[in-house]
Amino acid sequence: MADFDFPDDLLQLQRDFYAADRRCGEISASHPRAADIVTGVAEVTAEQRAELAAARAERLRITEQMQGHTWWETVDVAAAKAALRKATQA
Repeated sequence: MADFDFPDDLLQLQRDFYAADRRCGEISASHPRAADIVTGVAEVTAEQRAELAAARAERLRITEQMQGHTWWETVDVAAAKAALRKATQA
């Protein structure tokens, strides 16, 4: 894998994406089970829906910032994206 000199803001955006993605997963996991919803035993509240929608919107905002970063114009995008993910995974 090629070495890349990632801009600090792009590294932070990738870290922010991971955090936002984890948050979406946490919120989804806190919702009732699908089987309980289908059988009418439980329901997803308006507050839960709003919280998940806001988290997903934040994740999308971060994704759009990452994808629109001008640094991508200077590199082999596929290789650089793989390297960025590897560089920011904790």
